[in-house]
Amino acid sequence: LTKGALYHHFQNKEAILKELVRQTIKEHLEGLTHSMKASMTPVDFLRSLVETDCRCVHTLRHDLDFRAQIAKVPGIQRMVNQAIRKGCDLVADNLCVECGDSREERAKVALMIFCLWDGLKIRKSLSPRLLKMEEMVEVAENLLTSTQNKR
Repeated sequence: LTKGALYHHFQNKEAILKELVRQTIKEHLEGLTHSMKASMTPVDFLRSLVETDCRCVHTLRHDLDFRAQIAKVPGIQRMVNQAIRKGCDLVADNLCVECGDSREERAKVALMIFCLWDGLKIRKSLSPRLLKMEEMVEVAENLLTSTQNKR
């Protein structure tokens, strides 16, 4: 592929990056959609993220570089934020009612799980021998179960 052929399809580097982001978002939302089940608990959702993400092949460096580029380009951060909202809404529609009476409450739970997942992925890539994702899901389950039992 020559530079000229590439720019026949894209106006500039920013347009290329926007298309990459669009495709990445599409793939992530499709994967998320396929992993949803009715009345999921937060732990079920975390497990589905582990299973879905393990199928994706990428490195932390790639992920962080990608996020850094996204932050620099106008309009892309808006695309990403819209995708996060879509993901949270999708999950909210499938979380069990114990996670919140309203869709908005369940969307906040979904966002919290996404944040937990992002942190776990970063820690896993920095300390691969220290952190095992399956063990972290068990810890989350124990933590949530012990909190529910205390109510």
